Amino acid sequence: ENGIKLYNFLTGSNVPNDIKQQAISLKEEGLSRVVPALKSWLKTHSTWPSYSDSSERELATAIDLLTRDPDLKLTPEAAEIERLYRKQYSTLEKIKKWCKSFFNK
Repeated sequence: ENGIKLYNFLTGSNVPNDIKQQAISLKEEGLSRVVPALKSWLKTHSTWPSYSDSSERELATAIDLLTRDPDLKLTPEAAEIERLYRKQYSTLEKIKKWCKSFFNK
């Protein structure tokens, strides 16, 4: 959350362009680490990171920023997160359907 506030401040309209550009490239550089971190998280925990747990909060915030920020929404990282999200939840849905049909027999 603090990172998002700081980023929004640094890229605000009253900030000089060179500082704004530095903030954007810093953000892109940091977010390039999000996908590998998310993949390893999913492998270990088998759940999507959430805000409720402090150890997950940073990753959840980074994912949020990456997928909601208009500058970054079209990046390959955002597309990869979208793919992982769909895969994660379609798997859960398949398991639920299987259980339902199994227990209804």
